[in-house]
Parts: sequence; structure tokens; C-alpha cells
Amino acid sequence: MYRFLAVVVAAFLAGCADDLPQVFTPYSDNDFNAWRGAGLANVSGQAFYKMPSGRLITCAGDEIMLIPATGYNLEAEQSIGMGNGFPENYNKAAFKYVRKTMCDGAGHFSFEKLPTQNWIALTHISWQERSKMMFWTKDDEGGTLYQQVMLEPGDNKVILSNQDFVADQ
Repeated sequence: MYRFLAVVVAAFLAGCADDLPQVFTPYSDNDFNAWRGAGLANVSGQAFYKMPSGRLITCAGDEIMLIPATGYNLEAEQSIGMGNGFPENYNKAAFKYVRKTMCDGAGHFSFEKLPTQNWIALTHISWQERSKMMFWTKDDEGGTLYQQVMLEPGDNKVILSNQDFVADQ
């Protein structure tokens, strides 16, 4: 259940071992009340990264999450966006408010019956660059696609792409 998030956290922490970021906003379950339960919003979209060669890398087969955009989570998002990684002291209790689904083979995803609130859409993508030498490849490369999404009642669309990308360190 938490496999994807654990991979993202581990990747961020591995890249920031010397100076791990911290969350200073206090965690409170009450801050998440507006994101609990069902709502009137649906969201669908696609997540991809376009390589300079034109090749598209999608989130196909991976989880995509909608994270409540509370002050607590916005501070964690800011750390990710600055390339500092995922905060070391992030409270695992916040994970119970995260909505998850899988990206299909083309990187499409959808969520239904969500509260009309500000959310953070987040997924991780990775790839291996082809080598000029046969059977020789570099380690996986990739990063996080994320974007804040304010959901309105009804159907909402979101595209996560290059401008939403933060490379792994």
C-alpha cells in the first residue's frame, strides 16, 4: 500500500543523505478535515516526461497520488520542488489522507468523488538511457512529477509533464 511512497521517500533520502530536509509546520489531523470522505469532484489526466529525443516516459503501471494541500504537505512539496528531497521527519499519519490510483499503459489516471479542495498530484517516473555500446546501460534516471490542482465540482483535467518535473538527485 505504501510501497510507491516508500520508494519515493527512499529515493529522495538517498540523494540528500548529508543534509536531510525537515518539516517545521506542526502536524495535526484536524488540518485534514476538509479532505476526508467523498465529494463532488472527479479528476482525470495524464503524466509524462518528454525526453529531448522526443521519446515519452509515462507513469504507466505506477501509482499516482493526490495529497491534501494542507500547510503541512505544502511545506513538504516545497522541499521536493527545491530539489532538497522528502522531509526526513514527515509524519506517517498523513499518509491515511492520500488518495491513490494506478496509471494505465499510456500514463492516464482518474479519481472520482473527491472533496473540492486544493490537492497535490504526484507520481514518480524513471527510465534507462540507451547506451551507444550494446548491452551497456546507465543506472535508472528519473524524478517526480507533481502539481497543485484545485478541484471544482464536476470533471477536472490535469496534465503532469516536463514543467512539473524535479529530477532525482
